[in-house]
Amino acid sequence: MSSKLESCRMPSQTVGARTSSSLVLLEVTKEKIAQLQLRKNCLSDHFKPVLAAAAATIDDLGKIRILYDGLKNIPVPQDLDTDLKAARLFVETAGSNPSTSPQLLSHWMAKLRQEIQHILNKCEYSFVFGKLLTQWLDSAGANSDEMADEEFVRLDSASAEQTNKEREETVKRLEETVFTPSDVDCIALREFLNTRLFDKNNVETRELLERVRTEMKDFSQRLMSETISSDDVRTCISGLSTQQNCLADDVKNTLEQVRANEVVVTELASLLTSRLRGFKTWAWPGNGVLLQVRRAIAGKYRAFLDLDIPTALFLHYVGVRWASHFRGVLVTVYQSKLWKCSKNWGKSIDRRRHKTHAKLAFGVLPRSMQQQKFTGYNADGTEDRTQPNPLRPSAILHVIATEARLHEVLYPSQPFTVVRTDLEWFGPSLSHDAIRVLMEFFGVPNDWLTFFTTFLEVPVYFEPSQPTRVRKRGTPFGYVLSHMFGEVILFLMDLHVNQTSEVWLYRIHDDIWFWDKNEDTVVKAWEAMGAYAALMKLTFNEEKSGSSSIRRPEASGETSAELSGETSPGARFGRPPLPQATVRWGFLSLQSDGVFRIEAEAESLERYVREMVGMLDKAKSVLSWVHVYNRYLAFFVRNFGEVAVVFGLQHVEQIQSALQLVHKKAFTRFHGNVLEELKHRFPSVLEFNDTPMLDMWAYMSVTVGGLGFRHILTDVIGLKTAMMQALNIPQDSEQGQRYTEKYFSELPEKDRTVWEQREKEKEEKRKVLLHGVEASPDSDPDSDSDPRSAVPPPRALHVLRPVRLRRERTARWHPPPR
Repeated sequence: MSSKLESCRMPSQTVGARTSSSLVLLEVTKEKIAQLQLRKNCLSDHFKPVLAAAAATIDDLGKIRILYDGLKNIPVPQDLDTDLKAARLFVETAGSNPSTSPQLLSHWMAKLRQEIQHILNKCEYSFVFGKLLTQWLDSAGANSDEMADEEFVRLDSASAEQTNKEREETVKRLEETVFTPSDVDCIALREFLNTRLFDKNNVETRELLERVRTEMKDFSQRLMSETISSDDVRTCISGLSTQQNCLADDVKNTLEQVRANEVVVTELASLLTSRLRGFKTWAWPGNGVLLQVRRAIAGKYRAFLDLDIPTALFLHYVGVRWASHFRGVLVTVYQSKLWKCSKNWGKSIDRRRHKTHAKLAFGVLPRSMQQQKFTGYNADGTEDRTQPNPLRPSAILHVIATEARLHEVLYPSQPFTVVRTDLEWFGPSLSHDAIRVLMEFFGVPNDWLTFFTTFLEVPVYFEPSQPTRVRKRGTPFGYVLSHMFGEVILFLMDLHVNQTSEVWLYRIHDDIWFWDKNEDTVVKAWEAMGAYAALMKLTFNEEKSGSSSIRRPEASGETSAELSGETSPGARFGRPPLPQATVRWGFLSLQSDGVFRIEAEAESLERYVREMVGMLDKAKSVLSWVHVYNRYLAFFVRNFGEVAVVFGLQHVEQIQSALQLVHKKAFTRFHGNVLEELKHRFPSVLEFNDTPMLDMWAYMSVTVGGLGFRHILTDVIGLKTAMMQALNIPQDSEQGQRYTEKYFSELPEKDRTVWEQREKEKEEKRKVLLHGVEASPDSDPDSDSDPRSAVPPPRALHVLRPVRLRRERTARWHPPPR
């Protein structure tokens, strides 16, 4: 069994053949459609004469009798909304009851006719949906990229996309980078670690490193003797299925089938345990590993290793175990005195800042084998919203907007400087020598250092006809070990910047943001980042780097564009050497007034709209067409930024306008009407008897027989209403941003009120401590009516409080004799 598992490979994404499950689904669907056709014909043959006879009858009561008999004698059982017992009683009594009004007769006639029409429509729509499902299966939609749920589109050798200029440039640069060793100065790096980041002359630092290295040695010894259980295998399968979108849908389906087979899971657990015990001799396949290049919707190309399932599970298990341990190491350093931060937080804003930063600082690394929620990051910087995840770019944008608004209130005459940057080709550019030096520094034993080197130096090829070449630089994309190596390098940059300037870097992997009220401090942090990047032979991505100097319009002598209804004030950069470009994320840009605005007319948005139209034109079925539309609309919404109160009503209105613009540019023939475009694209399939297609059916979920269109604009309108309610904005107001600013302008007064209340509570507690009597909340401390209400002088407080505490300790620790 183990030998079979050794050869068990992930299904190739380049093969267009259908899987057995899709063939079974096709046969089942065809059988059900045949049954629906029979039911449709039966009901139509039954009700057509009924409706014709009712139409030919002049007497209203006679029409009701005919319609009632038609429903009562229906040949196919149906769940009716009409109570036939009530209808029978009405028919029996209406003829003999002269008081029956024409309105009541019209009501029952319309109700019965509507019931019949509903039955026919339901059968008709069920039959049409069955045809759509068959169309999708016949067009091999179950295996096509257009129906994949992943963010990446796989490009095979026969694909026209292979000749794409961007892909060719990506492959060429990969070859130039990963097969050339990095020239990192290891001696300088060791000196930097031992003298700059971790001063060995400091006793506390030396003790910290000794403790970390001792725990590292103990962990490595425990790991090599662990036994991998069946539950561990299932956990690894779950982790791989959600990791980085590295696996396509058919691979995930294969893993799900493996998880459901207890025998295979048990054998896998035994095989992985054997590999773990023999990790010292583990190696990649001798013939190399295929690098498959896929393109994300965001335009990035990534190269993924095509591994067999046991190897992928083994590397995932080892990666999660090591990454969770290194997370603990980094947290230990973060919580030590090496990290500069204020320790007197209490309930202050600094405490909230620290908690927010801590969630982001270690969110990429898993906590344990059972907690892998936050491992990895999407290639387009987006997040998985199916679970609470602190690794949200929108969360950082919300923090920046909040800090900018707060800065305007606290320091109105002082600019607030924000910098955003990204490390260019971070994963492929990492030096193997630098990774080894860092692992040695933290105490990783030599056996595991050899394993890590083997993992990094993977023999790869891009095409089967090409020779195998060994990687000398960079980390394989999408693996937990790769995340761990990258996070260790980036955390040390965080630590260096913090020790140099006391600035905190907010990161989602190598996507970096930082800010401060002092522009000189920001410049100092930027220079520290540059020095560290030069040491590691890394470069910043100029296209994604930018700075913004935010200040109030009054302070800069400008008029507020937001409140006056004029155009955006634009962006003001920080002073050199800060990046002289606009701070951007997705389709958002940070303006000099601290407001994020959507660049709806930008060329980048135009490019994605054209790409969406091209993908829609290639869709061969209605369901795949709808899926492509939904996927791109979700991409647009994500990159417009997540709605929050701090962004204000203007952000929701911009999303609404941008989505309307996207529809008008994509579906110009019908002025942005996506349903009319769909009906024009597939006229022969979306045919209904005598009635147009209902919009409601298009927006119903696929699971209940609808097309599953996402009604984005309706959702945005709901968000707009909720935002206006949250900000207490009148429905007819056009100055929603003013209400957002009002929140922050009132903060100083609210803060003063809270501070005074807390001081009053402290005073009351102090009186109780001194006199043992709870003072009245309304008592006047200056009143002469009660001498106990007078506050003793500071010297009395100094004397009385220790005496009372000593008396309490004596009573507590020395009980009276028996």
